[in-house]
Amino acid sequence: MLSHQSLTIDPQPNLFFGLHAIDRLSEAVRMTGHARALIVTDHGLTATGIPDTLRDSLQQAGIESTLYDGIVANPGVVVLDEGMTIARSFGPCAIVALGGGSSIDVAKGLGMAAVNPGSGRDFDYRNPQQHPGLPLIAIPTTAGTGAETNAFGVIDDPEAGEKFYVGHASMMPRYVIADPLLTVGLPARPTAATGMDALAHAIEAISAKNTNPMADALGFQAIEMIYAWLPKVVTDGTDIEGRAQMLLAAHIAGRAFATGTGLGLAHGIAHPLSARAGSVHGEVLAVLLPQVMRFNLRARTEVYNRLAQRIGVADPMATAAANAERAIAAIDALPSKLGLETRLSALGATADMIPSIGEKALEDEVTLNAPLPPTLEDVTTILKAVI
Repeated sequence: MLSHQSLTIDPQPNLFFGLHAIDRLSEAVRMTGHARALIVTDHGLTATGIPDTLRDSLQQAGIESTLYDGIVANPGVVVLDEGMTIARSFGPCAIVALGGGSSIDVAKGLGMAAVNPGSGRDFDYRNPQQHPGLPLIAIPTTAGTGAETNAFGVIDDPEAGEKFYVGHASMMPRYVIADPLLTVGLPARPTAATGMDALAHAIEAISAKNTNPMADALGFQAIEMIYAWLPKVVTDGTDIEGRAQMLLAAHIAGRAFATGTGLGLAHGIAHPLSARAGSVHGEVLAVLLPQVMRFNLRARTEVYNRLAQRIGVADPMATAAANAERAIAAIDALPSKLGLETRLSALGATADMIPSIGEKALEDEVTLNAPLPPTLEDVTTILKAVI
């Protein structure tokens, strides 16, 4: 009942969305109060020349900049430590995260590390820090992670076989620049994987034990957009309307779980699995999401019934339970349609990993948001069904 709920919606970043929105970067840097910028990105984007173009634009506006392009998929503490050396050397500035979720996540850690002592795991968000972080500007070049909508990032700890969260309230991006043109060059497979990540964000937000009407409004809208447009942009990556639809949908999905719902069991399992197997996060979620929906079904039948209606797979003559099953079947069919794997074994997971992944999944904080509290046996069953 809404009358029994209490909502606290944190301030959200200012969004500059649209074709050529990237032209507002200098303006955004100035509005943070700085005339210097550290661009955080990856080698792949550096090879495209985009970071150099941005640096030239900043220079013309009288803004000094430097570059850290050591971001990799599933970034770990080594990447964080490497970047913080550059950040501390460069000094006070705006942090500009250019790329997918990995770049934005690491940038949140660097924003804190630049002005606080410590290294690596010291920047776990639960550890108190002496100073708030540097202002962050996020420029997503993939449509999926929603990392630009919150203040926390996911970092890999290979020694512990798990991921941990960096960040601080001060690392909520001040500005998000979402330019669909920057996503056009993304190949089909990562387009599909990041899109499935966005879909998982929205579905877990509307399914969470503490979901709310704002999460529903945002989550269902994002789901409808993603289900309609993701197959189109995977087929034709130059479809600029599709790219625009997906980029905004991913942002909306991020705002859905930022209403306080958090994520859920699919992400709780995906985090340690990616850490152990080195798998692509979105590809793992594509496999896990339908299985987790089946686990949640008895607590979320009406939610999935509404989901079936929003994506156009509901039968008006069927029961809510039957339509909920139709929704799950439709989500289950998506990965193969998008050219993604449908078994975890194809993504590097093995049966002997299941016990440790299950234990870590139950420890992951996002699992606490699941509508049904899972047991180790439940997680094991989910993993065995798709290994």
